[in-house]
Amino acid sequence: MKTNYVPLLALFLLNFFSCSTNDDETKKMEIIADPIIGDWTYDNAAADADIEGLDIEYSIDDPFYTFNPDGMGMQGVTITIAGNDPEKFEQKFYWENGNATADFTERSHKYVFKYEFPSDLDISSDSDIPSIVNVSSVFSADFNSVELIFSDSKDSLILTRKQ
Repeated sequence: MKTNYVPLLALFLLNFFSCSTNDDETKKMEIIADPIIGDWTYDNAAADADIEGLDIEYSIDDPFYTFNPDGMGMQGVTITIAGNDPEKFEQKFYWENGNATADFTERSHKYVFKYEFPSDLDISSDSDIPSIVNVSSVFSADFNSVELIFSDSKDSLILTRKQ
C-alpha cells in the first residue's frame, strides 16, 4: 500500500502558517493600542499652597491619571485644609486622540480631554476652568514617560507609566 504524504504535509504547512499569522496579528494589536492607555504617576507628588488665607496641603494620587481604552479617564488629588481630615477628589473625564491619523508608533500625539463637573459645582461659562482641554504630548522612546502640554495655559506635566 502506497502512503500519500501530501495531505499530511499540507496539514502541517497550514497549521504552521496559521500559527505565525496569529503571532503577527498579536504584534499588530500591540502597535495599534494608543500609548496613553494605562495608569500614570506624577513625580511632584506633594505641595503646599496658601489660597485665600487657608493653609492647604495637597498630594497627587497614585495613579494621578488613568486612561482607559474606552475613552474614559480619571484624575485624582487628595486635599487637606489645616485642621481638617484629608479629602480625596477624583475627576472623571473623557479623552480622545485628536491626530488626523492613528499611527500609535509615533511619539507625538494630540489629545482632547472633556471634563464633566459635578452639578453642585458652580462653573460658569466665563470660568477659568475649561471643560474641554486640548493637549499635546511627547512620549519617550520607550513610551514609559510622557510630557503633556496643555494648550490653553501652556503648562506641562511629565508623567511616568505606572509599572
